[in-house]
Amino acid sequence: MNAQTPFAILRDPGQDLQVRCQAAWRIGQSDDVLAVAALLPIVDAAAAPEELRATIIEVLRDRNDERVVPALLRVLAREDRTPLAEVCGLALAHFAPTIGSLLLDTLGAIEPATYLARFTIMALGYSGDHRAIAALSTMFHDERWVTERSTILDALHQLGTLPPLKELLAILRDSRQDRLLRDGIVSSLTFPCTSGATEIFLSVLRDADELVRTSAIAGLGACGDASAVAPLLQQLDDPRAPVRIEIALALGRLGDVRALPALQAARNNDSGSFMGLTVHEACNRAIMLITRVQ
Repeated sequence: MNAQTPFAILRDPGQDLQVRCQAAWRIGQSDDVLAVAALLPIVDAAAAPEELRATIIEVLRDRNDERVVPALLRVLAREDRTPLAEVCGLALAHFAPTIGSLLLDTLGAIEPATYLARFTIMALGYSGDHRAIAALSTMFHDERWVTERSTILDALHQLGTLPPLKELLAILRDSRQDRLLRDGIVSSLTFPCTSGATEIFLSVLRDADELVRTSAIAGLGACGDASAVAPLLQQLDDPRAPVRIEIALALGRLGDVRALPALQAARNNDSGSFMGLTVHEACNRAIMLITRVQ
């Protein structure tokens, strides 16, 4: 049995890495007033093993100790696009509700296309700090931030606002735009369902990008507008099984008996499947939902 204290084990580079990680957890779970002082320097130590640093970040996150936040920002700035930077970014989101001012200060000094930018923007969305809306809206329209527009849109959505609907529709209809941004627009209009969303979703129902049209179909099902039933039925001939499955599920959520003949035909004749779910099973679910409603 190792007779050293957890503090001594943590500081000893000759110790087995897993033993040092376990020592970090023991220190973090203790009530020792020196715990944070012992753990924090290792987060910033680039020469320390990445697994140990990641463990300590998780320990300090679980302690809800905001003293780790400046170190998270430094690692994100210094070690861009590394697995450790991702750990830092997720931890930053955890602290977001109480560090809005710090995040806003950071926003004014970051550069596009970095993990620091992406995770700062993401955390601002989780922060609930509405002071961020003006800055994020400006960035959304700034060409320098085009690589982060999907993240900015999600942050604005989290804060309860979106760019003008007309502008979002123009982006959505432009197949040259980033597919994640286009898909993000559909998702942001779906939850909660925005007024006018049905018409927007119908406009991209035959979009060339499978991701976009599948999300639009799911949006039609979620919004519950019966005017979507006929267009969805016309789309049941889509060449891609995942899309046909999503159409069946959307028709089930809409609960309209007009869909029953087409769903019964697809259930009997369509052998497509995706990720373990067959068109047959999706149609069965839809039929059960519709008949239960009646």
